[in-house]
Amino acid sequence: MPDLPETLSIKFGTDGWRAIIADEFTFENVHSVAFGIARWVQEESLGDGRVLVGYDTRFLSPQFAEILANTFTRMSIPILMSSDFLPTPALAWSVAEYGATAGVMVTASHNPAVYNGIKVRLSSGSAAHVSDTDSILEFRDSYLAQGKSWRDFKSDGEHVLSKVDFIESYLRHIENQVDIELIRSAGLYVLADSMHGAAAGLLSRIVNGGKTVVIGYRADVNPSFPGMRAPEPIATNLSEAMRMIAQPSGQKFDCGFAFDGDGDRMGLIDERGQFVSSLDTFSLLVYSSLQVRSEVGPIVRSLTMSKLVDKIALACDQEVYETQVGFKYLAPVMIEKNAVLAGEESGGTAFRGHVCERDGLLAALRILELIAIKNEGPGTLLHRLRVEHGDHRYRRVDFPVDANELTNIYERLINSVPKKLGGIRVLDTDQIDGFRYHLEDGWWVSVRESGTEPLVRIYAEMENDSATDSAIAEVARVLGLDH
Repeated sequence: MPDLPETLSIKFGTDGWRAIIADEFTFENVHSVAFGIARWVQEESLGDGRVLVGYDTRFLSPQFAEILANTFTRMSIPILMSSDFLPTPALAWSVAEYGATAGVMVTASHNPAVYNGIKVRLSSGSAAHVSDTDSILEFRDSYLAQGKSWRDFKSDGEHVLSKVDFIESYLRHIENQVDIELIRSAGLYVLADSMHGAAAGLLSRIVNGGKTVVIGYRADVNPSFPGMRAPEPIATNLSEAMRMIAQPSGQKFDCGFAFDGDGDRMGLIDERGQFVSSLDTFSLLVYSSLQVRSEVGPIVRSLTMSKLVDKIALACDQEVYETQVGFKYLAPVMIEKNAVLAGEESGGTAFRGHVCERDGLLAALRILELIAIKNEGPGTLLHRLRVEHGDHRYRRVDFPVDANELTNIYERLINSVPKKLGGIRVLDTDQIDGFRYHLEDGWWVSVRESGTEPLVRIYAEMENDSATDSAIAEVARVLGLDH
């Protein structure tokens, strides 16, 4: 097979393929990936052979979805396409509900506005495995070697796409995963920041109608995602939402939620207007499941998740399984172990009884249920966990880098292991996923490349903010990065 042009080289990262629109994310490249997916589907034996296609609110997402769907239909694959934009977990749930072979979602999730992307979901609704995406790319490469073009696959009017509203069934399902009447009657006042993404208006559709009120913010569709680097539910993007909750006058909010571009991740703001890190949010969800709801079973977490999770699970006599970052690694373990929850540092959580896929809306509902049961805000509940299990302070800093700088970052770290980080002794290191330092008392520092952008991420969890910040700065200096 001849070498492919470098501009056509495609890589599936942590979850899917993402690239800059009109640079690498083009109609031609989307079509060639669609061909690879179609051939992979034809080789699969699971499901009924159908493929579900969805899309988010990004620039040209509906048009890219049409390219996918038309390619599939011209290859005799039955298609159900979403009639409107929707969150990725809604598509994942629909794949499992319909018994389809696969789902394909046009989204770049929490990447900047200039990106778009494609996520592939299996018949179970979970993320495609590495072996699956490798097969997709092999089929695509073989197709490109034949000199084919997407124009050969344009619809000729004979292939009609069936368009379906996937949202209503999905919303009914996730509201049945919580005590929805308790939430509606609790009289809570909640802010929902959709960040101009695909989860717009959905939390209020589920909850409103009783004493609890959900107020929407940034619920209009705007593919430029103004006022933020990217639609990621992190503190730097939520300053106005935090200010609205913290303001002393007017209606007092009980909490706030923010959802990323495709609605699979959730960020939490407590009753004082303080951002709750994704690690602390997952700790609250674990506490809710194991101690409040009395669920029985293990927890699955990525290696950049908080060790507070382990302490909560230990107190409930439940096991914790650690994986690499990315739900394509967490999902198989969650299924194998019949885990109660699976969570990763970026704010994604999957729940037993639902598809094995991150779901920001369901995570928000579970937090609302916890607040309603305990009659306390998330900040107060988190404080109680810290009193019981000890203080945990986490921080992540992202450093933009040139692609050429990524080639030797781990070599630098291997050759420059310090005796201490943040004043705490380094016991050991590993390279399970990136590079991780194991420190005394269970603390840790980790360095990873982003799977979706040219970034190096440095993470740390220690007992206070000073030690955490110091450790990150020390590792950044080793790598020659500005802090």
